[in-house]
Amino acid sequence: MQKYNSSMKIPLKDKHPVIQLMAFIGIAIVSSIVITLIGLIGGILYWGDDFLQSFMQVQSGAAYISYMKYLQLISHLGMFIIPTFIYARLAGGKIAPFMHLKGIGKGSGFFLAIAMILLAQPLINLLTVWNADMSLPESMQGLENSMRMMEDQAMQMTELFLNVNSIGALLFNILLLAIIPALGEEFVFRGILQKQLQRWTNSGWAAILISAFVFSAFHMQFYGFLPRFILGILLGYVFLRSGKLWLSILIHFINNGMAVIMYYLYHNNYIAENPDELFNFNENIPVLLISFLLLGGSIILFHLVYKKQSHE
Repeated sequence: MQKYNSSMKIPLKDKHPVIQLMAFIGIAIVSSIVITLIGLIGGILYWGDDFLQSFMQVQSGAAYISYMKYLQLISHLGMFIIPTFIYARLAGGKIAPFMHLKGIGKGSGFFLAIAMILLAQPLINLLTVWNADMSLPESMQGLENSMRMMEDQAMQMTELFLNVNSIGALLFNILLLAIIPALGEEFVFRGILQKQLQRWTNSGWAAILISAFVFSAFHMQFYGFLPRFILGILLGYVFLRSGKLWLSILIHFINNGMAVIMYYLYHNNYIAENPDELFNFNENIPVLLISFLLLGGSIILFHLVYKKQSHE
């Protein structure tokens, strides 16, 4: 096997950011189609007619949920993870340095990043409540009803995914709903989109805001847009300031993983408090303000850690 060397041709190297982004989109479309077809064939071979019938009509039950989880795993691999590695090889040659995956940075930055995502939860919860209460103008009532119905269906499917009873199923949920999305979405929205937008606009904050907007819009949940947008800004800031994509991946994983674990504990009666209320301090203004101040302080400290590092 031929080893990589610096003289080997890297087709997308130094190409305009728009060309690089278009190339990635093309790679992602082809990869998604190919991996989905392979996944469907694999599902039919493994499960047989039951798997095929699940696409003909809406079903319920453990088998159907297993099929949906399998398809979601295949979808993330085909749309995010596999095309990222192909693109990174074509655009950067060596994947790890091109995708900023070498090292996780300073220990203080590591712990501050964790503190930031934990302290951001009350703000995210507050925005979730506000966003859910938003209404479109009366002239767009039909559109609003359609969007709410779609989001209710998505929420029902998510709850079916989360409501498991065994440690094995919990671990698979952590893989499916926390590890894989944290890797794939950070690869694409921060490691590729934000990076290329920064090259294009020559502005780190413009790149953060645009990529966070696309990140939130991609999930196609209008009534969850604001909290996901703020999460995207935080993830983008951590990547911009530290230059370490692993840090963004870590806090994305923590954000998703906490929800998975807390829903497991609640569903199985290990805890009494509904996970949706865990960080809900919306009626406790002093606690809410303190959480905002602590979040702001952790962001300032994170900034100072990497500002100091950049001058060393």
